[in-house]
Amino acid sequence: MFRDCAGELDDEAVAKPKEAMLEFADDRIPPMVLHSLNMMRKNRTFCDVVLHVGNVDVPCHRAVLAAVSPHLMQLFTADD
Repeated sequence: MFRDCAGELDDEAVAKPKEAMLEFADDRIPPMVLHSLNMMRKNRTFCDVVLHVGNVDVPCHRAVLAAVSPHLMQLFTADD
């Protein structure tokens, strides 16, 4: 399904002129993305960080962790 999003502005686009755009919406995509990310994690595809929990290593995607945790976002983006 396509929705007309003409005239909507987000916080970052306040100074920009209104532009017409189409947004694709499909309720099947979010669960499909989560399933694909989980399968990639299980196969260690694109995993770029390992969490050490007790004596278990959990391969993860840094972007996924940062998206759901402000603390991890700050940790991953902090200068060394």
